[in-house]
Amino acid sequence: MMNLLEDNQKQQCFTLLPCAVGIVLLILTGLFAIFTHVLLPDMLDLWNFPTLLIYIGICCSLVLLSGKRHKQEIIHFLWKIVVPVGCICPLLGINQFIHQFRDPADIGSFVNQCVLFVLYSLIAYVILVLIEQHLDK
Repeated sequence: MMNLLEDNQKQQCFTLLPCAVGIVLLILTGLFAIFTHVLLPDMLDLWNFPTLLIYIGICCSLVLLSGKRHKQEIIHFLWKIVVPVGCICPLLGINQFIHQFRDPADIGSFVNQCVLFVLYSLIAYVILVLIEQHLDK
């Protein structure tokens, strides 16, 4: 009975660690998003690598917070969230865009970023569907 209690406590520690890492990763992703949008706005026009990192950071954080641990569960969970995350992320940036709007030319950069989030989510969705089909075989 004591061994079962000890195993249960160890298991709880292992489930809290991914949640804590997920929260920290989500905070770091948010700080990175703020940093790139406020301090390095020209960086977004070059290649938009920050948008990809923000998207990946949010998806990884949600996986860690979900409690999914097996490959099949993680892929199925990601399959469900990649498109909504890609559509919600641009909505989070609207407030910042409105406050920083100075020139009509800024609209193109913002639309570019929104389209990239959706494009990344669709690419991730297709890849995850292919992976899930491969695992089902």
